[in-house]
Amino acid sequence: MVHPFETETVVALSGDRLVATHYGLCNTVSGLGITLGNLVVGALWDLALRRGALWLTWAALTATGLACAAAVAALAQSGRLTVRRPGPVAT
Repeated sequence: MVHPFETETVVALSGDRLVATHYGLCNTVSGLGITLGNLVVGALWDLALRRGALWLTWAALTATGLACAAAVAALAQSGRLTVRRPGPVAT
């Protein structure tokens, strides 16, 4: 469900320049984020279990989600996520 939004966002943020390079960078950053995110959440989960405070893990995940939503809202407010209307195709 997110993929069409993601691909359009990469194109919009690239300014229609070096789109494939921006896709590669996006995939690299996403892979690193997933790897580091899993590592950090796993370590936080273990720490929370030892301390008896599982709410800490969920609070951190909620804060991360809210920060991501705020970042998307800031991009939208700045006009960087405007929908481009395709022009006529020459035949």
